[in-house]
Order: sequence, then structure tokens, then C-alpha cells
Amino acid sequence: MTYWPFFEELERLRNEMNKFFSELMKRPLSKTGTELAEGFRQPLMDLVEKNGEVTVITEMPGLNKEDIDVKLTENTLEIKAKKKIEKEEEKGNYRVRERRHVGFYRKITLPEKVDPSTAKATYENGILKITLTKKEIPKKFKIKIE
Repeated sequence: MTYWPFFEELERLRNEMNKFFSELMKRPLSKTGTELAEGFRQPLMDLVEKNGEVTVITEMPGLNKEDIDVKLTENTLEIKAKKKIEKEEEKGNYRVRERRHVGFYRKITLPEKVDPSTAKATYENGILKITLTKKEIPKKFKIKIE
């Protein structure tokens, strides 16, 4: 007879669903409440855990580092960026003027608690890289009962 961890699988599925709906509710929504607000899109993101660090790599092309706002707690990371781009060109007897907004937003729950004071971020060639140090897990102590 083989053991099937039914309840463990059910608990894992419940946690994944909770995480999914939690992330869904954290985005800046449009007035209809069904999609990201106009001008915003969710950037692609890689999250890597190794050697006591969590590294988040996000693609955010067309921005300057001054356009990016990053907020961090010990278990959440929020990235928001917006830039207004204007272009004006004169051709013969008419003028072409274009305006557009580039915006990105993403808020995630981190897989491990981190120390926000040690966070480091770089932005180069449209790639935002954030390196976070995992918070040390307190050691367990045995308490003698008297």
C-alpha cells in the first residue's frame, strides 16, 4: 500500500490559491477593477534564492532609474515606475506631437523574510536587479520546565 499525502497536497493547493488571489488584489486596478490601471503593465520578473540571498530581476525597459520607486518590507516587495514620453517633430507645413506613458507595477510576497536594511538595487539597460539578504531564523531553545 502506498502513502498518498492527500491532506498535505490539499494544504499546498490552498496556500497557492491564497497567494494567487492575494497578488491579484495588490495591483493598481483600473476603474472597472478588472485590469491594471491604464498605462501600467506587469513587468516580467525572475526570483532566485541561493546562498542566503533573494535576488529579484525585473525587465523595465525605457526608463531612467529616477522613474522607479521600490518599497520593501521584510516579506513584500513593491515596484512602481512611470514615465511620460513626449516627442515633437516638424515635417513641412505640419507638426507631429506624440505623448505616451510607460508604466510598470508589481507587488509580490517574498518567499523568505529579508532584512530591508541590507537591500541593494541596480538598474542598467532596462533591467532592475534587487539583492536582498535573508533574515536569520532565530535558533530554537529548549526550555526546562520546573
